[in-house]
Amino acid sequence: MASTTTMILYILTDPEERGTNFFLYAMDEEGTIIEIHLVSIGKHIATGLAKKLRKEKFCIVTQFSLNKREECTYLRLSADKAKVFQTAKEFPLPQDKLHEFFHAPICTIPHALASPKKRRLSIEGTIAQVYDLKQGATWKRRDILVSDESTGKKMCCKLWGKHAEAVQESNKGAPVTIENLEVDEYNDIRQLRSTTMTEIQINTNTLPTQGNFVIHGVDVDADSPQNLQLITEEGKTFDLPLSVLTGNNITTQQLIAMTPFSCSLQAEGTTITNITMQEEESD
Repeated sequence: MASTTTMILYILTDPEERGTNFFLYAMDEEGTIIEIHLVSIGKHIATGLAKKLRKEKFCIVTQFSLNKREECTYLRLSADKAKVFQTAKEFPLPQDKLHEFFHAPICTIPHALASPKKRRLSIEGTIAQVYDLKQGATWKRRDILVSDESTGKKMCCKLWGKHAEAVQESNKGAPVTIENLEVDEYNDIRQLRSTTMTEIQINTNTLPTQGNFVIHGVDVDADSPQNLQLITEEGKTFDLPLSVLTGNNITTQQLIAMTPFSCSLQAEGTTITNITMQEEESD
């Protein structure tokens, strides 16, 4: 329900456009991080409100609705009713909360998968899959899978806007650090989505892997059926494209039945480009 009370806010981020609407983040007097939605209503466009909400400035808002779900507090400003006033009034800013907001802590993929919606975090892992770029008139998005090498767990990350072009197919297999993501959910599965403050660092200097390994297990990924994942006796994981396996005249089921087996492989990052089975020595 809309409220006629006033609220003083410190604006943390510039408004980001989503179609005819905008969203941004702010902090209130209690140090609570608030996600603000500027909503266009009919002929009333939210652009005017967006221009008044300036980053690193204090302001007073009226005629808003406020609600809290899970870890996030939402404030809705309708373009036909809400008002934004500039002010010289200030309140103390908790530096620890500001630092945590702008530098979300790095979490493991398993931890991120278990996190509640709207939690802000950063992750480190390997780019396991890069999907096609999707775009509309006012948006663009690219989904990627980031894997945790020690556990084999993977998590989808949706990269929006300028971040959608920061990862290319050629980056598959490269180590990556993605800062300031937000936990989301789709079909009851936890995912990650980029924010206005997301930063992506890809290690493009990954050296090719070549050597002998003992493969202890095989995983068939339902999200990427054209790739298998192998795990070695040391716990290291590799992606094995079916095209590479087919070149050895071996089916997936035959490969599973062979485990554990010794092999010699070459890989770019964590993606196998060539694999040769080693014959067992006879007694």
